[in-house]
Amino acid sequence: MTRHFLVPVGAAVGLLCADTVSASEAPTERAWLILQKGLSSKRAAKRTIAVHALRILVRNASAQDMAEQALADPDPKVRAAAA
Repeated sequence: MTRHFLVPVGAAVGLLCADTVSASEAPTERAWLILQKGLSSKRAAKRTIAVHALRILVRNASAQDMAEQALADPDPKVRAAAA
């Protein structure tokens, strides 16, 4: 049996951005860069967290595209998060 744990989005962003981007960038641009870095991480756990974070971006074409790309991820947990 697989257990799924929801990570609060704030915590997810904190996990993804520890060494991601500089603070001098605009907040919106920085947020997208953090999500993109999380989705392209070598670690499946970080990719899964990033996919979960996409869920709050309702009616956003970029977020939808990223989630659709995650459906082809080699890790089944990432694909499940994107579904």
